[in-house]
Amino acid sequence: DQPDENRTVGIAEDITERRQAQEDVRKLAAIVASSDDAIISMSLDGVIRTWNAGAEKMYGYPADEALDRHVSLIVPEGRQEEIRRVLENTGRGVQTAHLEMTHLSRDGRMIPVSLTFSPVKDRYEQVVGISTIARDNTLRNRLENQLRQAQKMEALGTLAGGIAHDFNNILFPIIGYAEMARDDLPENSYLRKNLGAILKAAYRARNLVQQILTFSRQTEHDIKPIRIQPVIKEVLKFLRASLPANIDIHQEIDGRCGPVLADPTHIYQIVMNLSTNAFHAMQESGGTLHVRLCETELTPEQAAEKNLEPGSHIRLTVQDTGVGMAPDVLEHIFEPYFTTKDKSKGTGLGLSLVHGIVKSCGGEITVRSRTGEGTRFRIYLPRIEIADEDQLADAENDIPRGHEHILLVDDEVAILEMEQQMLERLGYQVTVQPDSREALHMFRREPERYDLLMTDMAMPGMTGLQLVGEVLQLRPEMPIVLCSGFSDRDTEEKALGLGVHAVMTKPVLKNVLASTIREVLEQVK
Repeated sequence: DQPDENRTVGIAEDITERRQAQEDVRKLAAIVASSDDAIISMSLDGVIRTWNAGAEKMYGYPADEALDRHVSLIVPEGRQEEIRRVLENTGRGVQTAHLEMTHLSRDGRMIPVSLTFSPVKDRYEQVVGISTIARDNTLRNRLENQLRQAQKMEALGTLAGGIAHDFNNILFPIIGYAEMARDDLPENSYLRKNLGAILKAAYRARNLVQQILTFSRQTEHDIKPIRIQPVIKEVLKFLRASLPANIDIHQEIDGRCGPVLADPTHIYQIVMNLSTNAFHAMQESGGTLHVRLCETELTPEQAAEKNLEPGSHIRLTVQDTGVGMAPDVLEHIFEPYFTTKDKSKGTGLGLSLVHGIVKSCGGEITVRSRTGEGTRFRIYLPRIEIADEDQLADAENDIPRGHEHILLVDDEVAILEMEQQMLERLGYQVTVQPDSREALHMFRREPERYDLLMTDMAMPGMTGLQLVGEVLQLRPEMPIVLCSGFSDRDTEEKALGLGVHAVMTKPVLKNVLASTIREVLEQVK
């Protein structure tokens, strides 16, 4: 036959699967390119063949510097053999391997990473290479450390609360009896001066308990809007007179900084503790103490890094040029009773106290230190929008007196006898009872006999709150004062909600006891 010149012969092939495969490869390439994780492929002998943008960001090497180099480029010297074994096993197609280790960046920084090694196979199921996904664990490790630190501080805070309760019960009669004995002596008496020295030491012990409770955040203080510039200047003025000549103080205090919500005493403790630590770090060779105060605006990224809310913050920096701290010391500095000083120079409570104060103010504290290069602490406190600064009230009024009948309940006999004597000196009629259950029986027999109930919180058999609940069922308008070994916000709110008129924290000073009882009695008249 003659060929038909108008006829066309063609071959058709279905390339749907090929197009789909190409599209899958394109999508996979896009995922690899955009991943924050480092995705690296290697030959069987560990030579880098692909290096994504995540690897460039994590390790600092651009792709043209990493390609065709051995993976040992990013592996510390001590882990080379371990990586060799993993590559060898993965290259044999044994299994996917998971490993956590430290890698080395271009600038020498150590990066904690989680690694996944997988064999790369061809269409014949032959292993032709190895792929690795490396995830930076820096943030995860930091969050885990913060969680462990928070759990540790919570446990220590619970322990501190129990210790403080018992210690305050010991201090209370010491202070009470000493105050009454001092009042019985003439002004120029040596005994009066000696008792004054005893009271001064007891007040210091009382303040120490408050510091312990502050780091555990189990105590309430006079929180108010304040500008902290005057407090810082007061501390530095005191320090300037006491520091040796080989230590200079350089201060940059911005007077325009806005107010924060804090207790002025807390701010004083922060600056004093940090400055004292700086002094000890420079004591041998001298140096400079830098104290700076400024306002700073934290971006969302900066705030998230410091566990703060974005916005305006007051930043206090206390920096020294002293001996610095090694990483293993730096890890423990906020733990109570951890100290590198001699016993004569510190108890290890200073930085844990600072940590507790800053956290209770909604702030954050950061530290940077290297051996031989000094230490820098930075404290961030949220700036508030209240422009007025409250003035501290320190004037004491005359101690008020009374004549009413008080039912006094406390299982500590020493405290009970001391309070009875103190209240009777103020003119009150007092009935005491160390057993809370017996006190309830007494009240049930004659509920109108007493003008005020003053009871301890923690007592065996029946707690102070349980006693209060029973008493208020009999006399809903009964004036009640509750005493506790340490102040706990939840307990205080529960007590006030139950009908308690005032809550006092032991040890209670005579003027505080007198004024509180008088205020409660006048309130319910």
